[in-house]
Amino acid sequence: MLLVFSGKICIEETILLAKQLKIAETILGYFILAIGTSLPELVTTWAAVKRKDGELGIGNILGSNLFNILFVLGISSFIRPVVITGFLTDLVFLTIATLAVYLFAVFGKKYSFSRKEGFGLLLIYLVFVVYQIIRAS
Repeated sequence: MLLVFSGKICIEETILLAKQLKIAETILGYFILAIGTSLPELVTTWAAVKRKDGELGIGNILGSNLFNILFVLGISSFIRPVVITGFLTDLVFLTIATLAVYLFAVFGKKYSFSRKEGFGLLLIYLVFVVYQIIRAS
């Protein structure tokens, strides 16, 4: 019950902030809410990598994303249809990022992510951020 209540407050405050800043709600969703909800994955993955247990870190990231895309989106659209018009370019970025992760994992050195590949993933995210800012302007 507390989670539902806090989620409702978070959404209402995000919408209010977007209106006050005169920016699209999706921008805050992509960045403020996404970063806030991803911090536990970041900390868990960082701790796992520091302990030389990268498989746990990757499992955490992939599991969380698969759960969000398949389960959360599935349940949400089961309750009420979710309209995704206007997100075609965003889905292209998601597809590119997914392909990059796959290619880095399969063709990288011994199924690992190097600093160079990590930089590539950060670069894809940076391009996505810049695109979203330009699109919102």
